[in-house]
Amino acid sequence: MSYLARASSVPLGTGYDYTAAIPCSLANQLNLYVFYTKGSSDSLEVVVEFSDDATNWVSETNQVVSTTTETDHINTHTQTTTGNRRYFIPIMDNWVRFGTKATTSAVGASVKLIARIGTV
Repeated sequence: MSYLARASSVPLGTGYDYTAAIPCSLANQLNLYVFYTKGSSDSLEVVVEFSDDATNWVSETNQVVSTTTETDHINTHTQTTTGNRRYFIPIMDNWVRFGTKATTSAVGASVKLIARIGTV
């Protein structure tokens, strides 16, 4: 199933602008396509969040292990140049949404997100 999660729009420079919740139950793979025009912004940040009820959201994370300590970090997909990206993300949740943010002034910047959700 393919969803236009965000039509081409100017990313906010003040905080994350979240998409509507997208249903993804019974699927195990998310392919997120990001189409970005940089304009005057320094970069684009994209975060992915998951939920079982479309109310309480948890961020996509990664873990870094150092000797005996494991540290979790929120995944922030950062793009510093104009271009297109594709991210493969495993899922086991009922809902997914995306947040986008320009790190500085976004004059001339735009972002479009397409989510493809399925079972591998």
